[in-house]
Amino acid sequence: MGTAGPRFADRLREQRTTQILEASLAAFSEEGCFRMTLDQVAQRVGIAKGTIYLHYPSRETLFTAVLTRAADLLREHCWKVWTAAASPAAGMRAVLAELVAMSRRHDAVSPDVLSRLRCSLTWTRLAPADNGVEPPLVSLVRVWQKAGLIRIDVDPLWASRVTLALTAAPSVFEAPTSRNEPVEEVAERIATTLLRGLAPNH
Repeated sequence: MGTAGPRFADRLREQRTTQILEASLAAFSEEGCFRMTLDQVAQRVGIAKGTIYLHYPSRETLFTAVLTRAADLLREHCWKVWTAAASPAAGMRAVLAELVAMSRRHDAVSPDVLSRLRCSLTWTRLAPADNGVEPPLVSLVRVWQKAGLIRIDVDPLWASRVTLALTAAPSVFEAPTSRNEPVEEVAERIATTLLRGLAPNH
């Protein structure tokens, strides 16, 4: 009986922390770094602004936690896409196509939003990579290497950063004469660009 109270309090705190992270991620993806406010986050969760500081002492620590949360969610999503594919090559292209589609939609956990979060943290002198925030594709890149899609000597962290950078701005890879080119065609162009330098025997 004596431990029920603390356990309930811990669960409640964990639930509130998740709500704050999800609300912050949604607000950031919609408003961006400079227009997003903690008042907006508090309003989305239905709490007082001061409650946020009980979980995160500063805007920067909140942003870092949001980036970690977004990366984890994107990693889970990419693995689902990868495992549903019929072959390793098809899986890689399916993941790239999904990343392109997410960035086009400006989904809350898209490479587009992740790159903007990283930039905002860099501007506040919090280098995410140095704080253990790994890009969400590292484990997948290692699998791609084992499948023979990417050279084994390529640094997975670097390759995942390149992949996220390429898919964060998919419009760069669209044909000049075509607007809203099919996602699959843009993803194929990105895959070709990526594999041109990373594929084995290249």
